[in-house]
Amino acid sequence: MSAPSSSAERMLPTRAAVPVIGGFFALFFGFLALPRVRATPGLFWAFIGAGLVMLLAVGALALRDRRSGRRLQIQLWPKREHTVQLVVQLTIFGYWGWYWRPVYEQMPLILAQVVFAYLVDLVLAWRRYGRWRLGLGQFPITFSTNLFMWFRDPLFGFQFAMMALAYLSRDALVWRREGQRTHIFNPSAFGLAIASVTLIIGEWAHQTYGSQIALSLGYPPFAFEWIFLCGVVVQLFFRVTLVTFSAAMAAWVFGAVFYLKTGVWLYVDTAIPIAVFLGMNLLVTDPVSSPRSNGGKVLFGVLYGVAVCVLYGVLRDLGRPATETDPGLHVSWLDKLLFLPVLNLLARPLDAIGRHLNFKRFGWKFGPPATNRVHVALWVGAFVALRPWLIDHPGRSHDFWREACTEGRFRACENLLLLYDKSCESGIGAACHNLGVMVETGEAGPVDLPRAA
Repeated sequence: MSAPSSSAERMLPTRAAVPVIGGFFALFFGFLALPRVRATPGLFWAFIGAGLVMLLAVGALALRDRRSGRRLQIQLWPKREHTVQLVVQLTIFGYWGWYWRPVYEQMPLILAQVVFAYLVDLVLAWRRYGRWRLGLGQFPITFSTNLFMWFRDPLFGFQFAMMALAYLSRDALVWRREGQRTHIFNPSAFGLAIASVTLIIGEWAHQTYGSQIALSLGYPPFAFEWIFLCGVVVQLFFRVTLVTFSAAMAAWVFGAVFYLKTGVWLYVDTAIPIAVFLGMNLLVTDPVSSPRSNGGKVLFGVLYGVAVCVLYGVLRDLGRPATETDPGLHVSWLDKLLFLPVLNLLARPLDAIGRHLNFKRFGWKFGPPATNRVHVALWVGAFVALRPWLIDHPGRSHDFWREACTEGRFRACENLLLLYDKSCESGIGAACHNLGVMVETGEAGPVDLPRAA
């Protein structure tokens, strides 16, 4: 969080602070009236606890200012970039939710997190600056988090904790880049990464809807195309196209090399899973916490694409199937969340290296806006070439995996079982029969069926 500057944005009268803050608290506690919240003790007490913590923090700051004679200033701070992000993310939720209705059912709780984010941001800005910038920035951070992880209702307090961590990292974990005080970590990614590590260590992944989210993002018939178009809209405003482009290309190349070495595909039926593709377009692309040079962006994206592929294999090996007494462990869906904070820490050295990869040395004369449009055009062409590998991948063939299983190739029988399971969920009777036969005979060994996410 950079220090507020003396800008021309509208300052609200100081007397407006009490009704504005009171309005946000009224909104937050108003969610207690939802039947779902009232019916679930974990949800109810999560709201009570989070609200009381915010009330105590605001009360302490008000008492401090009363003693010092200061008054909180509230500055209306509309930013076009936040509006663009908000609209893009809403379209993702809208399209996804049309084909997976739990998204719409979750929206009240997501909006409650937005209100909570406003309160956390208020407390941190008031404490540090005595001034609060009131805009739409809380929506993108909250929505970005909820595109990847929801805690189940009995443990919903962890959802609020994840949001608080995102804002605490933005406020406290900072450095100076090009003379400006900026946050080191992508706020959403930081909260998600800490939650991911906690889920792995505690073996609590089953207490989230993470694996269901990773799978259901692919339910809409044109999910890849929709996410791609939303990503392009963001890229036209933020000049982060090279990050997405290089991440996707690196993942595709990694998968191709994996096939050449093992004779099977890394991901069962696609070159890039839909949730990973979403992360490449709308999570990894925070312009503040990523490199600013074009060369640095390419290196950043390549490292992300390779890291996700490596982590998928590692996390898949950590998993175990559920039994009657054990919920199992399924954490491969965390692959796109774990490494991003590490990359954020590498942003400055990657920038230093990337500045040596400057095309201006070879006569490139276009300015940043025109160069970004060239990058977008390059990414559009790459996506057209990549699209068949996303939606019509050779790994979707049961015959391919049956042959690979017969030949004893790496994980082939396990992947065939996963493919049968996915096809069975789509209503293909023959796949259900074959799935039952494989499970009954133990042909693929003990397998955690959701591990294809």
